[in-house]
Amino acid sequence: MEKYTVGQIAKSLGVSSQTLRHYESMGLIKSTRNDDNQYRTFSVSDTRILFMISIYRSMGFSLPVIKEMLLEMKLSGVKDSFSQRINEVDAEIQQLQLLKIELEEYRKGIIMAEERIGECWIEEKGHTMFSVMKSGSGFSLADEKDSDLLSYQKLAPHVRQGFVISKDYLTGNSQFDFQYGVFINRRYAEQTLNQDEINEYMMTLEGPIAKTIIELHGKPFHRGTFEPFLTWIYDHGYEMTSDVYGVARYHAYYEQEITLFEFLVSVRLRENSQNT
Repeated sequence: MEKYTVGQIAKSLGVSSQTLRHYESMGLIKSTRNDDNQYRTFSVSDTRILFMISIYRSMGFSLPVIKEMLLEMKLSGVKDSFSQRINEVDAEIQQLQLLKIELEEYRKGIIMAEERIGECWIEEKGHTMFSVMKSGSGFSLADEKDSDLLSYQKLAPHVRQGFVISKDYLTGNSQFDFQYGVFINRRYAEQTLNQDEINEYMMTLEGPIAKTIIELHGKPFHRGTFEPFLTWIYDHGYEMTSDVYGVARYHAYYEQEITLFEFLVSVRLRENSQNT
């Protein structure tokens, strides 16, 4: 019976000797020792098994499942394994479709932010968001209070970094007060969060909503950061009715830190004012 050395098998099938040893340790193949030169060799039957392993691996089957399909399962079990893998691929396709949507939305957000730096505008419709926030800036890996926020940051790419800045602070009626956290994509939140989480993290800004894009250069924001935006709101006959929400649209750290934030706040027309 013809025998093949480890080197011959590795070269012909494009696998490493370490991979062959791993397959052997799993019981998928079994080498024999050549008495003349002490080289390990494999039989023709082993090469057939290795070829099928290569095919099944390319289809995404795990090695434990492949072992069952080749050495333990009858035909009915193998067919069931293919059915299960097809279901897994359907789920992977759905996740890739969601990822594509997120990529498109991220790209649109970057384009919009770049084109509208420094601009202010009004949108009449309201806006619903889902957010997980904590007081202060950033998070501490050692802080148990941040564990909830950290768990939601792991929902990337379906989250955006954001802030909530107190309306009272911006109007000069309180000390600096803001929260840091993430905004969860509404579509993903409604599909993923349970009802209690939805009720806890959902926030609705009533229209009309004033928006602006502010470019920050590595420095923390303060009241002065928002003065052009607040002045624009007042000059156009509006007043704020909610805290200000900031959503990060772009980050860069090339030479200097740059962030483009979209800020939005519910407003209403002031009494005895004329919208210009």
